[in-house]
Amino acid sequence: MTNVATYGGISRSAETWWKAKYTALSDYISLEAIQAMVGDLTDGNIRPQLIITTQDVWDDIYTILTPYQRDYSDKETAKFGYQKIVISGIPITVDAQCPSGEMYFLNFDYLKWRPLAKYANFHFTGWKDPVLQDMMTAQLIWKGNLTCSNCRYQGRIVSIST
Repeated sequence: MTNVATYGGISRSAETWWKAKYTALSDYISLEAIQAMVGDLTDGNIRPQLIITTQDVWDDIYTILTPYQRDYSDKETAKFGYQKIVISGIPITVDAQCPSGEMYFLNFDYLKWRPLAKYANFHFTGWKDPVLQDMMTAQLIWKGNLTCSNCRYQGRIVSIST
């Protein structure tokens, strides 16, 4: 998700429906900021399917939700902590490669891998015997781009303080 002026040959300033939602928060994450983004990206049954962020932002969300945690399923065992966080039915996950202070809201119905050529669409080269090694190797070749067919259903929050 980017805020560049043109994507896929379509001007985002002339065609505002083509813009992904992009918010610079410049503050700590809040449930209100997350819900506002989810609301902006929702149109009927169309909504984000996954939220990706950093460990620091995930920890901040964890801290916000901790006072609300309740577990009445087993009165003899005290349970604490979240193994996963789901907000508005959308799972939030940590990705070590996510840029610091950012969250990505993804709708996979509009994301597609597009190979550049048939020969590079997960082409298996076959098994090969490396020199002076008792093993076999192979290559799985893929070349292409991840494309988006409806940017307005993708979102990104940046500049999240941690």
